[in-house]
Amino acid sequence: MISPRRKVYLVGAGPGDPELITLKAKRLLSQADVILYDHLAAHDLLDLAPPAAERIYVGKKRANHSVSQDEICALLVELGRRGVNVVRLKGGDPYLFGRGGEEAEALQLAGIPFEVVPGVTSPLGIAAYTGVPLTHRDHTSVVTFVTGHDVDRIDWTKVGAAETLVVFMGLSHLTQIAARIIEEGRDPNTPAMAVRWGTRPDQEVLVGTLSTLPALVHEQGMKPPATIVIGEVVQLRQRLSWFEKLPLFGQKIIVTRARQQAHSCGWRLTTSSSSPPSMESNVSSNASTKVPGTCAAFAVGSAPSARPPATPSNGSTSRWISPRRST
Repeated sequence: MISPRRKVYLVGAGPGDPELITLKAKRLLSQADVILYDHLAAHDLLDLAPPAAERIYVGKKRANHSVSQDEICALLVELGRRGVNVVRLKGGDPYLFGRGGEEAEALQLAGIPFEVVPGVTSPLGIAAYTGVPLTHRDHTSVVTFVTGHDVDRIDWTKVGAAETLVVFMGLSHLTQIAARIIEEGRDPNTPAMAVRWGTRPDQEVLVGTLSTLPALVHEQGMKPPATIVIGEVVQLRQRLSWFEKLPLFGQKIIVTRARQQAHSCGWRLTTSSSSPPSMESNVSSNASTKVPGTCAAFAVGSAPSARPPATPSNGSTSRWISPRRST
């Protein structure tokens, strides 16, 4: 029997900055028995769960799926039948190119109670954190979202003419996508940008035009995951950009304190910089720096790894679903 008070929650984790999660998502994480989290969900959010909660990594990258979608759906059904509170933590929003619909269908067919909690989807986060509003009275009143991993399935005659075009998962095919859009009559000089790890401290932004952006991506070595924005609104970034101007943008702060103390110090750094720096604790360094108004810290230049932590920061249970063996 399934406990009537236990459910599977498909929860949007937001675009990257952990502070952009919703209050409901935060509450559900604090009550979770099991969390299934993906590659794009901010791993700091796992610390919101009880220490005894089980954390299961089910991340998928473009060329490396540790778990298939069918396996994820089956696992959600299995856990739901146990009568525990399950949070399926998904980057962005579950229902916007997040395959949340497939997971909801699997749960519905199995008779498992579920709820869907929206999240800030990556284009909205990118728009805010790059200074590029997706709509603007002087530039556009239409926004089109499209996936770019299968170029031949898209009707670029219709999509390419969108005033503001947002392409998910299209970085690897950007040369082909740009060529198709230009072939359908779009001005090659239309402003365009590519954004990797939007809203995070290691946010990367490349700005060019529809004709020049593919070469810029190649020259700079930008890798997925990234989102492409095409349209006149990209020009507004020159005036509206704010995130990269924060004093600690792009810095990795190593706090040499116990984990619980490190988190407290981290929030003080967040307050002083108005954005969350990437945090590590219990690591020593030869080059120390004092951040004004905060505790002692050590600053290094690299950005955080997107790979899930080997062990949770609060000593709780964690496991990975083993990758499937190729046959």
